[in-house]
Amino acid sequence: MTTWTTLLFYIVFLSQVLLTSGYLAHRTERRMRHVLDHYPPDVYPKLYPRPVEDYRRAHARFRLANRILLALGFAILFLVMFVIDHSQLAGDGHISEAFPAVYGLFQFKPFMALELSQCSQLKLMRKAETAPVRRASLVRRGLFDVMSPSLFAGAVACLGGAILVDLYVHDFVIDLGHDTMQRTITLLVTNLLLAIVGGVSVYGRKRNPHQAGVDHLRKLRASLNSLAFVSIALSLFTALRAAGDAINLDALEATLTSLYFQGIVLLSLGYTLRSLRPEDMNFEVYRNGEVPG
Repeated sequence: MTTWTTLLFYIVFLSQVLLTSGYLAHRTERRMRHVLDHYPPDVYPKLYPRPVEDYRRAHARFRLANRILLALGFAILFLVMFVIDHSQLAGDGHISEAFPAVYGLFQFKPFMALELSQCSQLKLMRKAETAPVRRASLVRRGLFDVMSPSLFAGAVACLGGAILVDLYVHDFVIDLGHDTMQRTITLLVTNLLLAIVGGVSVYGRKRNPHQAGVDHLRKLRASLNSLAFVSIALSLFTALRAAGDAINLDALEATLTSLYFQGIVLLSLGYTLRSLRPEDMNFEVYRNGEVPG
């Protein structure tokens, strides 16, 4: 029997399928194609440390992977709606949150592969860089030069608030074997990793040796803001899950998990795509004879 909670899950999970493997995948592919078409290797050779056919094949693999995931998402939705007795997969008789969670992890894989490919690309750029003179920006660069102090404070406040809500709901049980402490440790470790990634981005050396100073600053700002938004989303999700133990949100767990994955992808990938448009970047630094600014 279809209830309003299962119908809501169907709608939200369909949104997850279309958002990540459809809309955002298409936007990412269109962005890569735009760069390749408008900034070709014969004019901008420093942008392409590998043969251009390698990039075309990578684009094709990314497109194929997301089409497969799109089909898989529709298949999962069909199975949950018409074939599988989902109550057997979740002890509480509701749709298991494993459906959106496991599928969401697979949806991230093509984008993670792109990020790893980008790291390899930047290493090859640095290796190929032979310019005898390099200009360094003299502008002081610190955390709050690229990130709003209020956003940072908001992320920290949400982290503390989520931990307090979880502890309050479970009567401040301090026991490493209890779910509350395990969630708290997971939340703290995840935020520590996000902080390390942000710190390396701000205080580490510039990964792209050719990137203009303005573009580098814009990328840092987008990266730091995205990390802060993800931290806030994680804290809110943790607090909501803790509150669910008190007000019985078992029937909505799968829906909330799907919404969480969609929030993460919008606040990371979606925000980055919107903030760093190729039309706003200086590609002249990738011509021969140009010196990084």
